[in-house]
Amino acid sequence: MGAVTGGALTGALRRNWGWLLVLSCVPLLATKTLFNLPVAVMAAVGAVRLARTPRRYVRDPALRLLFLLFLCFWIPMWLSLPDAADPRRSFSTALIWLRFPLAAVFVRDVLREEAARRRLLWGTGAVVCAWSLDALVQLAAGANLLGYPYNGRQLTGAFHPKLRLGTVTAVFVPVCLAWARAAAEGRRWLWLPLLAPVFAAVLLSGNRTGWAMLAVGLALYAVHRLLAARPGTGLRRGAALLAVLGLTAAAALQHQPFRERLGTTLGGLASGSWERMDEATGRRLSIWTTTLDMARAHWLNGVGPRGFRRLYLRHADPRDTLAAEGIVPTHPHQFVLEILVETGVLGLLGYLAFWGVLLARLGSALWRSEAAAPWLAGAVVAAFPLNVHMAIYASYWSTVLWWLLTVGVAVAVRSPAQQEEAAVPSSRHAHPHSAA
Repeated sequence: MGAVTGGALTGALRRNWGWLLVLSCVPLLATKTLFNLPVAVMAAVGAVRLARTPRRYVRDPALRLLFLLFLCFWIPMWLSLPDAADPRRSFSTALIWLRFPLAAVFVRDVLREEAARRRLLWGTGAVVCAWSLDALVQLAAGANLLGYPYNGRQLTGAFHPKLRLGTVTAVFVPVCLAWARAAAEGRRWLWLPLLAPVFAAVLLSGNRTGWAMLAVGLALYAVHRLLAARPGTGLRRGAALLAVLGLTAAAALQHQPFRERLGTTLGGLASGSWERMDEATGRRLSIWTTTLDMARAHWLNGVGPRGFRRLYLRHADPRDTLAAEGIVPTHPHQFVLEILVETGVLGLLGYLAFWGVLLARLGSALWRSEAAAPWLAGAVVAAFPLNVHMAIYASYWSTVLWWLLTVGVAVAVRSPAQQEEAAVPSSRHAHPHSAA
């Protein structure tokens, strides 16, 4: 009996190891660095496959598109090296980024199968929902299921002690919406228990960037549903989504730390006072003014990826409260400013090219593809210009961005074989029902 069970388990792992390896990046985002391990494995496998059959992958339209998007970031990173403030770190950052297109080769192979795509969606939604429920346990019991304590102000959940719960959960909200829609098919009452914990985790995390990312993700998914679904269906689902969000927000307002943080943020931004606005933005005004001074001094190719901290005190603004206390931020806490200061105008042009290519080549899939839109919307949220949280060149957030983007492109773009299969019915003038 044990041998039979072991054999069945081995067979299941052999059939499913590919999408499970891709999925493993998501739960490991709650760790400090372990998320790098599955990416490294996928990159190694991808490199071997690329070396064995280069023509097959060079012809693949999805991989060509991903490589082009990757080069929009990567070329300016290399061009920044001659004037890098920290040459060793900038060089290693640029070199390590190569793991993303190599891992994409593996992800592309795995997601050619519809079953793998469906299981990855369900697995990702389940992981993010589990994070959220665990965070609510932390709120209610004073500690989460792993024993991490609640600090009385912001939920950390499985990400403790890092304050990443809000931003990481928010970036996966479009995927969770698609997962909940699939899970609640024919059972509309499931929407509330599936989505409310996710929204609550983002709101009660106290992370203001997470709140903004939640709004962007909801807006993108709402537009997608209005364009992709029948008009009446899209409006009904939109109304249901707003109802779930409204109920969650009303419940969150009963939580005093959430009310205080919201009041401090809105009050500071509306005050017009430098000091209060600086405090309301988590001292980001201080960082941004210093960043602009540094960017003016290194305008063409920047100070190199991850070199910002080396020159911070030298360019500190007189009003910079962090520099006055001897505190040196690791990055500018704003994507556009980070790209501008670390890779210069060349990097900013690359970033603009990234958005141009992304929207030109994938705009239709972002708005209308049932399968690809949630992943692409998550990638748009991850790369959104107004993000003010983690560093886009750093290992953590670059992994989040390229994981979502790789999955989205792999799902959105047909392989040459799929294109040939799709062309066969039309070339034979098949009956419409046979083409379905």
